[in-house]
Amino acid sequence: MAESGDAPRADGRRLKPLLFVSNHAGDASVLADYLRSYGYLLVGSMVAEGYAETEQDGGPLLSVVWEPHPGGVTVAWKEKGRVWEHREEILPASFAETDENRRRRMLRLTFHRLLAREPECRDAIQSPPQPWGILTGVRPSKMLQRFIDQGFSDDEIRSIAEKDFGVDPGRSALLLSVCHTQRPHLPALDEGRNRVSLYIGYPFCPSRCSYCSFPGYELKRWRKWQDACHQAMENEIRQVGKAAAEMGFQVETLYFGGGTPTCMPPADMDRLLCAVQESFSIMPQAEWTVEGGRPETLTDEMLSVVASHPVNRICVNPQSMNPETLARIGRQHDAATLREAMARVRDKGWRINCDLILGLPGEGLAEIEYSLREVLALRPDNVTLHGLAIKRGSAYKEQEEGLPERLSGLEMIARSRAALAEAGYIPYYLYRQKDSLAGGENIGYSVPGHECLYNILMIEERQTILGLGTGAGSKFLKPGDWSLENLYNPKDMIQYIDRIEDLIHRKVDKLANLV
Repeated sequence: MAESGDAPRADGRRLKPLLFVSNHAGDASVLADYLRSYGYLLVGSMVAEGYAETEQDGGPLLSVVWEPHPGGVTVAWKEKGRVWEHREEILPASFAETDENRRRRMLRLTFHRLLAREPECRDAIQSPPQPWGILTGVRPSKMLQRFIDQGFSDDEIRSIAEKDFGVDPGRSALLLSVCHTQRPHLPALDEGRNRVSLYIGYPFCPSRCSYCSFPGYELKRWRKWQDACHQAMENEIRQVGKAAAEMGFQVETLYFGGGTPTCMPPADMDRLLCAVQESFSIMPQAEWTVEGGRPETLTDEMLSVVASHPVNRICVNPQSMNPETLARIGRQHDAATLREAMARVRDKGWRINCDLILGLPGEGLAEIEYSLREVLALRPDNVTLHGLAIKRGSAYKEQEEGLPERLSGLEMIARSRAALAEAGYIPYYLYRQKDSLAGGENIGYSVPGHECLYNILMIEERQTILGLGTGAGSKFLKPGDWSLENLYNPKDMIQYIDRIEDLIHRKVDKLANLV
């Protein structure tokens, strides 16, 4: 049995130790990640028939008892002399699933319903049931899209989400709305198999933001590697692009992200975008997005260079409009700089994506509502609401910075969603992260008809995505089904530079397998 001391949580708080007992040996692994979202760490597990004979050291205990097939499962929470339990009968679902997946789903669902039906148990755990029920994956919309593919009605899909996965009605309605907005943009299984999207990852940033965990390199410290990195990127773009074009692949969307690509010299931006145009076969109406997340990097010279290429969308990311917050998180712009940058971008006729982060240290509802008012007044085409997640590799993780309390976080999310809806924006993509604000979700909102196609294709994983540059991930969609094979470039920039030829060959080989 593991030691029972508190363990650090990704959001900077401490996980509470939880003793676990079950008569099925595999249950601890099924529940471990799920229970982390409630703030508990399984410190040991035993195979036994319930909690009656299990000794405790005063802390809580979770017990699982499975009845002989095809019976039921009982989950019990024991703490300070009190016991709360709930039983569920194991019944076939209205959708196809393996016996093992049903067992795993019912185990989590029984715990979820224990909390839903026992208010005193909720008080003991100090948490209501998760609004996403038992779903823990990054892309919950993928499940609903599969049900749509299989011909389920909206009512049937909502019933499955709510009854079989415990998703609250508000989240299931949100998810279904997102799926229907995406639907016209998603290729059918046998359509567009010769289309790909490009993600180009740039590792440098003007400074390191406190919340950031991406493989980023502060420019003033790593400038001597910039030329070598640009050369490796150009080599990868040209060789992979030439091979992809010869195999008949066409680029439908391109996203140049990072990092902050617009912090490179304008001449190098021109050089890399020229390499893309000269190497890949690009569809005439392709979506080209450049991440200009730092407003201070969107100079007239940089925008003139970008405008000389088929770029039609720019990301300008305030994260917050509050000056104290911007200084605290390490940003080098103020609200006035952001407004000026967005005006210059708008003058070029490009669509604009913006990001805001909910739950930044020092910010409550008042600060978030101020940022929303200021950003919405600028009428960007897209606004993505990110719940702060304290991740390994960020300064916040090292400082053990915490997130707002869960109920406060849920109110931040709800008020922000309401403000965007009132302003006429619709949700069009959604994903989740571990240990994020209130166990919530990141949602992209759009002016209707102005959705960012790359975001949809990337989240739903229905197109091959070629990742080029430091830390970039490629997703190769296998012909005939929706299965994927992933391939990642090194996050370490020097390794990326040193291994570039091997990385190129591996990527070209993977593409050849799709033809």
